[in-house]
Amino acid sequence: MGASVVVQGRSSAFVTHVVMMILALLGLMAFLQGAQAETYFVGGSTQQWGFPPSNSATYYSDVWAKGFTFRVGDVLQFVYTPELHNVYQLPNGTAYANCDISSPIASKASGNDSFLLTSVGDVYYACGVPTHCATYGMKLSIQVVAASSGSPPPASPPTAPAPATPPPAPATPPTAPAPATPPTAPAPATPPPTAPAPATPPTAPAPATPPTAPAPVTPPTGPISSPGTPPASSPSKVSSASRVQSLTPLVAAALLTAAAIFLF
Repeated sequence: MGASVVVQGRSSAFVTHVVMMILALLGLMAFLQGAQAETYFVGGSTQQWGFPPSNSATYYSDVWAKGFTFRVGDVLQFVYTPELHNVYQLPNGTAYANCDISSPIASKASGNDSFLLTSVGDVYYACGVPTHCATYGMKLSIQVVAASSGSPPPASPPTAPAPATPPPAPATPPTAPAPATPPTAPAPATPPPTAPAPATPPTAPAPATPPTAPAPVTPPTGPISSPGTPPASSPSKVSSASRVQSLTPLVAAALLTAAAIFLF
């Protein structure tokens, strides 16, 4: 009896231990699943939930959602202007194709609404404002997979997104500044102008050569007549010679006087 009680006690402890381990494992799995959940802002941080580019009805489904894997536990966040738009979760693909919002699963209009993805399969959303879905393309269709599964197979060939803008070319490294040119030494000052050569004093004019006094007139040579006896012939000539002899000293004196006056 005592051995049976001991065995039963050990069995209960083992069962309790196993149950606790299972609960801890389930809690860990739930924690990991919650830790892997993602929140996706529909349209991205720039487009958000509004009229898509070119009013394309496939923009949100084939361009924005391309490359994402939506799993159970993830959240879709719709950010928009509440005065202009809202969000309707549609029941099926037919309502999505026809933009039929008459029987929505849920509808929100706060401007910052979240939708939890709770089950595997296709999920549909649209703007409930008239013409925004049918005319302006505000609708979204995604495929949700299990939390632990891989990427879902594409339901249809996705429309190729617009080519991404190539990244800008790397900035050209700044060019090193050219070395500063050393300042040019100033040219030596021009020496002061050479003093002019002293003016050559004017040369005194050479003294005028005094005129040469004329040689005295030599009286004619001839026989001297005796003072008392006149020559026998040419009385007129004798008279002229006498006058010349008497004038010669006067002429010489006049010429000397004229020369003295000229010199002084």
